[in-house]
Amino acid sequence: MVTQRTNDAEEVLTRAQDLLSRVQLDVMLNGANRLVTACPGAGKTRSIAARAALLATRGERLALTSYTNVGAQEIASSISSEFGYGLSEEHFVGTLHGLLLRFVFRNFGHLAMGCEEAPSLRTKRSAERLAVGDWLLNPDDFLFTPTGRFVFRGRQPERYVGKEDVARAAHDVVMAAKLAEAASGTCSTDDALYWSLEVLQRFDEVVEALAHRFTELIIDEAQDTSAIQLACLRVLIDHEDAPRVFLVGDFDQSIYSFQGASPEGCIGLAEHAGLDKFRLNENYRSSQLICNVAVHLRETREPDVARGPNKDFALPPQVFVYDPDAVAELPNAFEDDVVGHGLAGAESAVLARSNGLVAELLGTTSRRLAASGTIQALLEVTINRMSSLELSRIRQIEDAILDAAEMQRDDENRAPSDPIALRGSAMQVIEGLPGDVSSLGEWLDAANGLIASVAQALNPGRTDPTAFLKWDSEQDLAAPLSRFLPKLRNGRIQVGTIHSVKGKSLQGVMLVADHEESYRGSEADNWGDFFAASVDGQNRHWGSEELRVLYVGVTRASHLLRIAVPAGTSDRTLRNFQSAGFVVI
Repeated sequence: MVTQRTNDAEEVLTRAQDLLSRVQLDVMLNGANRLVTACPGAGKTRSIAARAALLATRGERLALTSYTNVGAQEIASSISSEFGYGLSEEHFVGTLHGLLLRFVFRNFGHLAMGCEEAPSLRTKRSAERLAVGDWLLNPDDFLFTPTGRFVFRGRQPERYVGKEDVARAAHDVVMAAKLAEAASGTCSTDDALYWSLEVLQRFDEVVEALAHRFTELIIDEAQDTSAIQLACLRVLIDHEDAPRVFLVGDFDQSIYSFQGASPEGCIGLAEHAGLDKFRLNENYRSSQLICNVAVHLRETREPDVARGPNKDFALPPQVFVYDPDAVAELPNAFEDDVVGHGLAGAESAVLARSNGLVAELLGTTSRRLAASGTIQALLEVTINRMSSLELSRIRQIEDAILDAAEMQRDDENRAPSDPIALRGSAMQVIEGLPGDVSSLGEWLDAANGLIASVAQALNPGRTDPTAFLKWDSEQDLAAPLSRFLPKLRNGRIQVGTIHSVKGKSLQGVMLVADHEESYRGSEADNWGDFFAASVDGQNRHWGSEELRVLYVGVTRASHLLRIAVPAGTSDRTLRNFQSAGFVVI
């Protein structure tokens, strides 16, 4: 750990030369206006940190963004801990969404929205319902596209009505509602991006001011950038005084289309801007055997090169056929195998595509899984309350308080009549949660007491305000809380969705294919078909998000990789796995 601070570019460069490979140095520290695709385990966080630290010590002003604030802060932490440099306030560290809110929307949004003063963000879901024929629709389920049309991301009002049809039918009504809200001086966080784009497209002086604010934009996880964000970037990049652009990502790991991610749009932006393309294909996480099977899940035919300490781990990836009536036994069985191979259970995971299958793996129900999520939120804010708190976690605690108080937010928004009092109650809980979580039972008693106190203050008539957080036993909670309570789990294995571990490195990974039709219609045989398509030289699945989700799961593993498929999986499918480099156990 570096403790001595530096402002010397040569010292940062010396440290980078000690920490980065020759390829990382060449790609990340030389040149600009680049699109760098980084394979899983490529060490991109450290590499981006090296570039940012070097540029900052040379007097550059940086906008350093990632898909999440956590991701951006990890890079900033690496800049500090590994390169001895702390970014000052002249730089921006956060999400691209946050960058646009701070430098465009808050100061200039009113120019496009038609309101007189600086606009405000509505952070709660709209309680309004729009009548479109016989349908009642929430305007927040309609997201702007860069062209000013809408995509519908809510539940279809009728079974056989497509979402595109809903968007077309509701366009005029939704547009009127959003324009009226904008004129009143407020909008949702999603709509704020559209109004930022409108400002940039209509007011060149705003673009010029932003272009001069930074000398380089470093965008991590570029594959997850949304179409609206890409349109904003395009306006900025096209300015004659545009800052340099450095995009880093992996389009094979783009798994957030449901949140608007546009990997194709990102590639198009890079081509439009004439960015030089480079690839980091040295994997410092996984064994070469895992790299060899992962290549079958993407169009690129050349496997990544394992360079890290695990490169020669000799256990081949496995396929295991499980009994659908014994799903809950899979985590313990895999944990035994992980430990048997000398690996750490706490650094391994059993992963599924959907929350429904995760609940089965934990031997619980979806409702209990949701309750465990609330308790996870309480534990997470206990750990992070002295640093940064995510708004989503605060809202989860607010929902727990409302459930305990038997109160409803207004309509679907579920907002109490006094939202300020609710937020204050949540902060009371956050500040009062005990820091010692060595005993889950004692910790839950204390958390329940806090929830009870604030819930009864909101609704004095509530008779049993702690019921929502009650659990049958500590053992039931052990698996979903392993991430926060490693002492209680004593090194036990994690269980969760593939999305929950994106960006992480795990020693052992078991991916469990659903024995029924699962989220987005995936079945176990689909996973086999993905491998079959590659082995047979076909490409009908390349580019599908389902394939990319599986790729993310496979590439989390450093040592042991296993895919569990249900009994009844065809022999042909098993042979396809074997052809791709798996062994059937």
